[in-house]
Amino acid sequence: MRLRVACALALASQIVLLVMLLRLTGRTAIAFSFLGAPLLGLAALMVALSWWRSKEGSHAKMDGNPGDRRARDGRA
Repeated sequence: MRLRVACALALASQIVLLVMLLRLTGRTAIAFSFLGAPLLGLAALMVALSWWRSKEGSHAKMDGNPGDRRARDGRA
């Protein structure tokens, strides 16, 4: 769910960027500076947090030494 919200925020920031590129005025540049760039930054932060949390959860699932083949294969 968090990644979908992050993608929506990134798309919204790109729409603001596209409007700025099509109508290059001071008003659209200010809109991108105060709306588009923070939306893109928030999307990147949400993706990074989602990645970090998923990586953190994968370590908790591992039991024992991940390099120990005998433990993974069931051999003693």
